[in-house]
Amino acid sequence: MRKQRRLRDAYRFPGFRPAANVAGIFGDPKARVIRLERRRPIWFGGKDRSEESMDEFYKWLGSSKSKKIRLAVMDMWKAFRGSTLKPEHAPQAAILFDKFHVMRHLGKALDKVRKSEYGRLTGKDRRFIKGQKYTLLSHRENLKPDGRKSLRLLLKANRRLNTAYILKEEFGKLWDYTREGWARRFFENWRESLKWQRLKPYEKFAEMIDAH
Repeated sequence: MRKQRRLRDAYRFPGFRPAANVAGIFGDPKARVIRLERRRPIWFGGKDRSEESMDEFYKWLGSSKSKKIRLAVMDMWKAFRGSTLKPEHAPQAAILFDKFHVMRHLGKALDKVRKSEYGRLTGKDRRFIKGQKYTLLSHRENLKPDGRKSLRLLLKANRRLNTAYILKEEFGKLWDYTREGWARRFFENWRESLKWQRLKPYEKFAEMIDAH
């Protein structure tokens, strides 16, 4: 149920309408493919997350049906994209990276900032950061009243974490854009806002996104 709910939420943004020629490719830990208009798995044949496993899917699907895939939604695993874009598979398909997995990478960057701040501070200045990893990484609306209070105190007490948190929330708006040019402009503006913030984990995250 959790995975089904995650899939449903991941593709609920303007402009996205699951259709018969849209495939979702995920691997945790084995490759599997989901037909997104029905949000149900159609293939569990992957032995692992390798490119060879994904090649088996396209062999199973057949050349004719593979050439009809117009959009492949996947996590940021290089092997999935590599197999999909092979000339004999679905090179015509556009690639859309799943929001859940992208935001998870950004969450890891935020946690590195948290650890860095905890290590930099001493004494009482640490008290708002200690034990607040999941408070900081959770969606605000999912927090209980005590968690929201802790988050508010943490962000008020630490300027760098406050900036990092705001930037994480802002980045989530990327999936609101329905045109590539608009999305690219939003990303470039977001990346530009990192200047002078001394958020090295965020800079590395932006480089990773740009590389994909």
